[in-house]
Amino acid sequence: MRLKATETEIKRTVKEYLILKGWFHFPLLQGIGSYKGLPDIIACKDGKVLFIEVKTEKGKQTAWQRVFQERIEKAGCRYVLVRGIEDLQKEFDKKREETNFEFDFFGKGMT
Repeated sequence: MRLKATETEIKRTVKEYLILKGWFHFPLLQGIGSYKGLPDIIACKDGKVLFIEVKTEKGKQTAWQRVFQERIEKAGCRYVLVRGIEDLQKEFDKKREETNFEFDFFGKGMT
C-alpha cells in the first residue's frame, strides 16, 4: 500500500532512485514555446532513454501528455507513468525480462 505523496515528493524519490542506479537524468519544464505534453524527467543509461511522467495516485495525464506518450512509443522509445517508485522498479524489471538480462538497468554488471 502506498502512502499518499505529492508529485514533488514522488519526483524526488524517482530522481534519488535513478542516481542510485547510475542513470543520468534531467527534468523538463513546460514553458512558452516548448513541445506540449513533455514528460517530467528524461533518464539515460548505456544508450537507453526513458521518458518518465510523474503523477500522484489520482493524477491524470493531459490529452497532450497522452499524445506525447503515443508518439514516443511509436518511435520505439520507453515511456513510463510513475505514481510511486514501485512503478519505476516494475519498468526496470519488465525491461530486464524482455532482454533476458542482457541489458543491465541496475548497474551491477551483466548477468
